[in-house]
Amino acid sequence: MMSKKIPAAVMLAMLGVMAMCLILAVYAHGATTSQKHENSLGVIEYTENPLTYKEGYIVNGELVEDGKYAGIVVRLQPRGTYDLFTEDIFLCDPRHVLAVMGDKRNPVVLVYETVSHRKIQEVGCHDIIAIDEVKVPQEIK
Repeated sequence: MMSKKIPAAVMLAMLGVMAMCLILAVYAHGATTSQKHENSLGVIEYTENPLTYKEGYIVNGELVEDGKYAGIVVRLQPRGTYDLFTEDIFLCDPRHVLAVMGDKRNPVVLVYETVSHRKIQEVGCHDIIAIDEVKVPQEIK
């Protein structure tokens, strides 16, 4: 005759496996990525604009290197401000900045990510999105 302890041990083991499966399912959420989206569509939804726009005249640029990484500091004189007021913007990947710049002329609008994602010489640099040329009518020039 079979002992009653064997079926009880099997049942206890099966309950343990089921509990572990449920715990793992709760933690996994069925997600394939680590980024969590808090909406019904599961897509990135901004509550604030992640980009910064600066309009003005590029008056200077300086290359900054740190081993294998490089960035470029762009000095911008914003339009509508006095001549001595300038802003320095540290942009990552000088080759990409020059490719985006192309043959555009001043004044321009710099569009870059507000949050810096990398550091060069312990200073955060921004990824450039676009540099757009501003068309100024002849009568304003």
